[in-house]
Amino acid sequence: MKIFSVLSVITLIFLNLISPSRAGFLADDLAKDLVYQDTKIPKILPRSTWENDETLKKLMAWYPEENKEENGAPDYFNIERIVTHDMGCDVGNPGCNNKNRDPIELIQGIYRYHTITKGWGDIGYHYIIDYWGNIYEGRYGGNGVRGAHAYYDKKCDNFNVGTVGILLMGNYENAQLPETMYKSLARLVAWISYTNSLNPLDLSHYSEIWHAPKIGGECDTSQGSLSSSYTGPVIVGHKDIEAGNPDPGKVDLSRARQEAGQILSSYDNYLFTIKGDSKAYTIKDGQLRQFTSDRSNYTVIVLSQNQLNAFLNISASTLPEGSLVKSYTRDTVYLIEKNKRRPISSLQLFNLKKYNWNNVKSLSDRELAIYPLSSPVVYPEGALIKGSGPEIYLIENEKKCHITSAVVFERLGYKWKNVITVNDEELLNHPMGETVLLPDGTLIKGLGSEIYLVKENKKHWIKTADIFIKLGFKWQNVVNLSTSELNQYALAAAIGSVADFKNLGKEETSQEEIAIEEPLIRVGIYSIESGNNFRIKANGPYEVYKNGEFLSIKNKDELFEIKTDTQNSFKFVPKTEGTIFELPLYEDRPQWNLVLNDNLFRGNIEVKYSDVSKKVWVINELGLENYLRGVAEALDEHPVEYLKAMITAARSYAIFHVENNGKYPGEIFHLRNWSNDQVYKGYGFEKRALNIVEAAESTKGLVITYNGKIVRGVYSSDSGGVSKDACNVWGGVFCSSDYNYLRGGVKDPVGTEHNQSAVFASHGVGISAVGARVLANQGKTYEEILKYYYPGVEIKKLY
Repeated sequence: MKIFSVLSVITLIFLNLISPSRAGFLADDLAKDLVYQDTKIPKILPRSTWENDETLKKLMAWYPEENKEENGAPDYFNIERIVTHDMGCDVGNPGCNNKNRDPIELIQGIYRYHTITKGWGDIGYHYIIDYWGNIYEGRYGGNGVRGAHAYYDKKCDNFNVGTVGILLMGNYENAQLPETMYKSLARLVAWISYTNSLNPLDLSHYSEIWHAPKIGGECDTSQGSLSSSYTGPVIVGHKDIEAGNPDPGKVDLSRARQEAGQILSSYDNYLFTIKGDSKAYTIKDGQLRQFTSDRSNYTVIVLSQNQLNAFLNISASTLPEGSLVKSYTRDTVYLIEKNKRRPISSLQLFNLKKYNWNNVKSLSDRELAIYPLSSPVVYPEGALIKGSGPEIYLIENEKKCHITSAVVFERLGYKWKNVITVNDEELLNHPMGETVLLPDGTLIKGLGSEIYLVKENKKHWIKTADIFIKLGFKWQNVVNLSTSELNQYALAAAIGSVADFKNLGKEETSQEEIAIEEPLIRVGIYSIESGNNFRIKANGPYEVYKNGEFLSIKNKDELFEIKTDTQNSFKFVPKTEGTIFELPLYEDRPQWNLVLNDNLFRGNIEVKYSDVSKKVWVINELGLENYLRGVAEALDEHPVEYLKAMITAARSYAIFHVENNGKYPGEIFHLRNWSNDQVYKGYGFEKRALNIVEAAESTKGLVITYNGKIVRGVYSSDSGGVSKDACNVWGGVFCSSDYNYLRGGVKDPVGTEHNQSAVFASHGVGISAVGARVLANQGKTYEEILKYYYPGVEIKKLY
């Protein structure tokens, strides 16, 4: 990989910090022991050799299988090829090709450049070979992890998937690779080939390459598929896969292949273990398997822990519910729940939950990645917590619920001494729940003379003193609130008689039950740079709230404008059901009619800063059925039963993510409005897609379930004829038994016509839209279509 001139500057900054004599002593000392036990198996120095302080550890921001985009490149993939690079440093500079420079500090410089300057979150190379022949572990994650060393921009081909990137220190455009480095390169290539079942002598190896679509002249790396290919040697240089790139110069890869092939032939009858482990293992196809047969004809090689643990141990059993685990190389402790790992954010929380350090099990980085990252562990139910600000929260149902005032705090019997101070990052780990208000039956008043009765977080005005007395209330029990506190309670039916009091809430209870049963969904519409303006208006009256407090009421067509920032949030709530919001500064125009602009939305609009994505987001919060009216994943002229099937799948997909706190961990919305989630256009689409609206209404509340759980109803435009296994496409959690309905192998019906452009752009998992339409035209019902493409599922009425 050619590193730009910035790297030369950065590496020289770090190189000049050290003493040449110390560097030579350190590297020479390491180079005395390059192989294991008189074998030709290379010793690979652990990442901790160069990632040797907490400051460096904290720089890493990319962890495999965390925050992964559903349609993006896989974080793990079978190794198909080895790509070699030189460093591309300036040969005219004394810091380049200089054996007296400290390789560890040089690696740290590259790490900082890749992690901070390039924004890749970690070093891009899997291994680095220094001038003495030392081999260093590079990228975090173990064997098969996606690198950041070879992306062919012109073709949008991502060679980081399914390859190993090896960096050779120095520049070999006009220089020869030192003999010691050749030998280490051959040994490393042999080791990678052996453990991943590759033939280093193969010069015409075919492999599929992850390819991203080009949108607006740019590669859209948020999505893609294995729709490109490459045929060539298993061992290549960067220049072999990207035309015009001279990297790695004059390095003789033919020699490296031949020597690796010879070394590979000496690897017969090896088993592997680590010090202190009585078990022995084989390593094949990138996987570790426990060897349980007679060992007498085998030689057992004791590897370092990092070298053995680079491979996934498929003999290991699944961790039981409630297990505590951590990586060998990192300090974060996780709780295993529902086959996912939940980070425990602090020692204080660990102790408060009464966990035991003796029960924490250490796993390899590769094994830890099997368990998808879930939401952080929160403080115990009923805990009172606060961050650096004055706000105090009650933990209920794993959410933080704001206690609005000292009056509420004390009226509910809480004690100030029980409030736990947490850091602000921990506070953000807790999603926001309902505001904690005064209990039913409390009498409240603001600055005016009106007295209200609290019931179900609403205030009911008691019209006269006579009614107040008749109902047996006491004046001394009235709680005085500020205007902002009083506004926390929605105004409900007034009490003008004893009969009014007895009938209180009957109609509202019925309506509220419906609202509770039908979920609300929060959709990220678009992000705004902090400091930019936001405008909104509506075709009816609406309320404006700032940071949760009532600000004003706006009339029909009255424009409201704010300058966004990271501190303040605004929420816009329609006063009537028919009120539709318009976002004048937002443009989403369909290519077939640029006069249209899908900037109209039902429900609430919120403008809020996200501490996760570090952006100000415009969010549409609305009932799920209204959301489905605006989902534009089908055309209005498509067959009715197909529309019903797609709407039911879309409903299931949305509810799945709502129930799991959103697709993006910790984010302030559940889904975005783009094709990586579900294309959502809002009210404008609803107006021109009446058949889709009818399909949503006729299937209201219906969801797809598998083993009693709502499915992730994924679908694609065109599978190419046979649906794909979600485990092979996305890996991770999709390989669990919960996703057996996405095992693929479902053939589109006879007569289905396929479009290769659509096939290349599709992941091919779940429903194949072209096939589903054929089934609908053949007279199949929406239920039959769903059960055809999702084997083993049921259709259930949820609300």
